[in-house]
Amino acid sequence: NGAQMGCMFSTFLLNVQKAVYLACALLRYQEKEADAVFLILGGARQRELECAAIRGRQNYDGVSTPKLLLLSSGCASTADLVHASGLRPSLIRLDNRAVDTLTNFTTLAFDLACSECTSILVATSEAHMRRAYPLAFIVLGSYGIQVSRLTCPDTFDGHAQEESTIRRVRDLVRALIW
Repeated sequence: NGAQMGCMFSTFLLNVQKAVYLACALLRYQEKEADAVFLILGGARQRELECAAIRGRQNYDGVSTPKLLLLSSGCASTADLVHASGLRPSLIRLDNRAVDTLTNFTTLAFDLACSECTSILVATSEAHMRRAYPLAFIVLGSYGIQVSRLTCPDTFDGHAQEESTIRRVRDLVRALIW
Protein backbone atom coordinates (compact mmCIF):
# COMPACT_ATOMS: atom_id res chain seq x y z
CA ASN A 1 0.00 0.00 0.00
CA GLY A 2 2.85 2.40 0.88
CA ALA A 3 4.72 1.49 -2.29
CA GLN A 4 1.61 2.14 -4.36
CA MET A 5 1.17 5.58 -2.76
CA GLY A 6 4.83 6.39 -3.44
CA CYS A 7 4.43 5.38 -7.07
CA MET A 8 1.29 7.53 -7.42
CA PHE A 9 3.06 10.51 -5.84
CA SER A 10 6.06 10.11 -8.18
CA THR A 11 3.72 9.97 -11.17
CA PHE A 12 1.96 13.11 -9.95
CA LEU A 13 5.27 14.98 -9.60
CA LEU A 14 6.37 14.00 -13.09
CA ASN A 15 3.04 15.20 -14.50
CA VAL A 16 3.44 18.53 -12.69
CA GLN A 17 6.91 18.89 -14.21
CA LYS A 18 5.54 18.14 -17.69
CA ALA A 19 2.72 20.66 -17.22
CA VAL A 20 5.18 23.39 -16.21
CA TYR A 21 7.44 22.67 -19.17
CA LEU A 22 4.43 22.73 -21.50
CA ALA A 23 3.27 26.05 -20.08
CA CYS A 24 6.77 27.46 -20.55
CA ALA A 25 6.88 26.28 -24.14
CA LEU A 26 3.46 27.77 -24.91
CA LEU A 27 4.36 31.13 -23.40
CA ARG A 28 7.80 31.31 -25.02
CA TYR A 29 6.28 33.36 -27.83
CA GLN A 30 5.07 36.02 -25.39
CA GLU A 31 8.57 36.90 -24.21
CA LYS A 32 9.46 40.57 -24.52
CA GLU A 33 12.32 41.61 -26.73
CA ALA A 34 13.69 44.29 -24.41
CA ASP A 35 14.15 42.85 -20.95
CA ALA A 36 14.64 45.27 -18.06
CA VAL A 37 17.16 43.09 -16.20
CA PHE A 38 19.84 40.68 -17.44
CA LEU A 39 20.13 38.15 -14.60
CA ILE A 40 23.18 35.89 -14.53
CA LEU A 41 22.84 32.87 -12.26
CA GLY A 42 26.04 32.34 -10.31
CA GLY A 43 27.86 29.10 -9.82
CA ALA A 44 30.85 29.10 -12.15
CA ARG A 45 33.05 32.17 -12.59
CA GLN A 46 33.97 31.51 -16.23
CA ARG A 47 30.31 31.05 -17.21
CA GLU A 48 29.40 34.26 -15.37
CA LEU A 49 32.05 36.18 -17.32
CA GLU A 50 30.94 34.66 -20.63
CA CYS A 51 27.34 35.65 -19.94
CA ALA A 52 28.51 39.19 -19.04
CA ALA A 53 30.48 39.38 -22.29
CA ILE A 54 27.37 38.37 -24.24
CA ARG A 55 25.45 41.10 -22.42
CA GLY A 56 28.17 43.59 -23.33
CA ARG A 57 27.99 42.68 -27.03
CA GLN A 58 24.24 43.25 -27.26
CA ASN A 59 23.21 46.18 -29.43
CA TYR A 60 20.68 48.75 -28.32
CA ASP A 61 18.51 50.82 -30.61
CA GLY A 62 19.16 54.05 -28.70
CA VAL A 63 15.53 54.26 -27.59
CA SER A 64 15.51 51.58 -24.93
CA THR A 65 17.64 52.02 -21.83
CA PRO A 66 20.51 49.60 -21.25
CA LYS A 67 19.67 46.52 -19.23
CA LEU A 68 20.87 46.26 -15.69
CA LEU A 69 23.24 43.31 -15.28
CA LEU A 70 22.46 41.46 -12.07
CA LEU A 71 24.62 38.57 -10.83
CA SER A 72 22.90 36.36 -8.27
CA SER A 73 25.25 34.62 -5.82
CA GLY A 74 28.12 34.48 -8.22
CA CYS A 75 31.88 34.18 -8.00
CA ALA A 76 32.81 37.16 -10.21
CA SER A 77 33.37 40.64 -8.80
CA THR A 78 31.96 43.90 -10.13
CA ALA A 79 35.38 44.68 -11.61
CA ASP A 80 35.41 41.28 -13.39
CA LEU A 81 31.96 41.93 -14.84
CA VAL A 82 32.87 45.47 -15.93
CA HIS A 83 35.93 44.09 -17.72
CA ALA A 84 33.99 41.25 -19.39
CA SER A 85 30.95 43.29 -20.42
CA GLY A 86 32.32 46.77 -20.98
CA LEU A 87 29.42 48.17 -18.95
CA ARG A 88 29.65 51.04 -16.49
CA PRO A 89 29.78 49.85 -12.85
CA SER A 90 26.48 51.68 -12.24
CA LEU A 91 24.73 49.15 -14.52
CA ILE A 92 26.00 46.14 -12.55
CA ARG A 93 24.57 44.78 -9.30
CA LEU A 94 25.68 41.81 -7.20
CA ASP A 95 23.19 40.00 -4.99
CA ASN A 96 24.58 37.26 -2.76
CA ARG A 97 21.46 36.24 -0.83
CA ALA A 98 20.68 33.08 -2.83
CA VAL A 99 21.96 29.70 -1.68
CA ASP A 100 20.56 27.59 -4.54
CA THR A 101 18.77 27.87 -7.88
CA LEU A 102 15.31 28.44 -6.43
CA THR A 103 16.48 31.17 -4.06
CA ASN A 104 18.12 32.95 -7.00
CA PHE A 105 14.53 33.90 -7.83
CA THR A 106 12.74 33.96 -4.47
CA THR A 107 15.24 36.42 -2.98
CA LEU A 108 14.91 38.78 -5.96
CA ALA A 109 11.22 38.52 -6.87
CA PHE A 110 9.86 41.06 -4.39
CA ASP A 111 12.69 43.54 -5.04
CA LEU A 112 12.20 43.30 -8.81
CA ALA A 113 8.45 43.73 -8.50
CA CYS A 114 8.88 46.77 -6.22
CA SER A 115 11.22 48.34 -8.77
CA GLU A 116 8.44 47.87 -11.37
CA CYS A 117 10.49 45.38 -13.39
CA THR A 118 8.19 43.75 -15.92
CA SER A 119 10.64 41.49 -17.75
CA ILE A 120 13.88 39.70 -17.09
CA LEU A 121 16.35 37.69 -19.14
CA VAL A 122 17.88 34.76 -17.23
CA ALA A 123 21.36 33.69 -18.36
CA THR A 124 23.08 30.46 -17.36
CA SER A 125 24.43 27.25 -18.93
CA GLU A 126 22.22 25.04 -21.08
CA ALA A 127 22.23 22.20 -18.55
CA HIS A 128 21.33 24.53 -15.67
CA MET A 129 18.67 26.36 -17.71
CA ARG A 130 16.52 23.21 -17.90
CA ARG A 131 15.96 23.52 -14.17
CA ALA A 132 16.29 27.29 -13.73
CA TYR A 133 13.82 28.52 -16.38
CA PRO A 134 10.71 26.75 -15.03
CA LEU A 135 11.58 27.99 -11.53
CA ALA A 136 11.99 31.57 -12.78
CA PHE A 137 8.75 31.26 -14.72
CA ILE A 138 6.82 30.15 -11.61
CA VAL A 139 8.40 32.49 -9.04
CA LEU A 140 8.87 35.66 -11.09
CA GLY A 141 5.72 35.02 -13.11
CA SER A 142 3.73 35.07 -9.87
CA TYR A 143 4.81 38.73 -9.60
CA GLY A 144 3.82 39.49 -13.19
CA ILE A 145 7.41 39.50 -14.44
CA GLN A 146 7.90 37.98 -17.88
CA VAL A 147 10.92 35.69 -18.16
CA SER A 148 13.07 35.01 -21.20
CA ARG A 149 16.31 33.06 -21.31
CA LEU A 150 19.77 32.97 -22.77
CA THR A 151 22.09 29.98 -22.56
CA CYS A 152 25.79 30.64 -22.24
CA PRO A 153 28.47 28.12 -23.18
CA ASP A 154 30.14 25.99 -20.54
CA THR A 155 33.69 26.21 -21.83
CA PHE A 156 35.31 25.91 -18.42
CA ASP A 157 34.97 22.13 -18.25
CA GLY A 158 34.44 21.13 -21.87
CA HIS A 159 31.00 19.67 -21.27
CA ALA A 160 28.19 20.38 -18.86
CA GLN A 161 26.78 17.65 -16.67
CA GLU A 162 23.07 17.01 -17.05
CA GLU A 163 21.06 17.78 -13.92
CA SER A 164 18.98 14.93 -12.56
CA THR A 165 15.21 14.69 -12.99
CA ILE A 166 14.84 14.23 -9.24
CA ARG A 167 16.59 17.55 -8.65
CA ARG A 168 14.38 19.33 -11.22
CA VAL A 169 11.17 17.84 -9.78
CA ARG A 170 12.23 18.63 -6.22
CA ASP A 171 12.83 22.28 -7.08
CA LEU A 172 9.57 22.52 -9.05
CA VAL A 173 7.64 21.27 -6.03
CA ARG A 174 9.49 23.74 -3.80
CA ALA A 175 8.63 26.58 -6.22
CA LEU A 176 4.97 25.59 -6.34
CA ILE A 177 4.83 25.46 -2.54
CA TRP A 178 6.61 28.81 -2.28
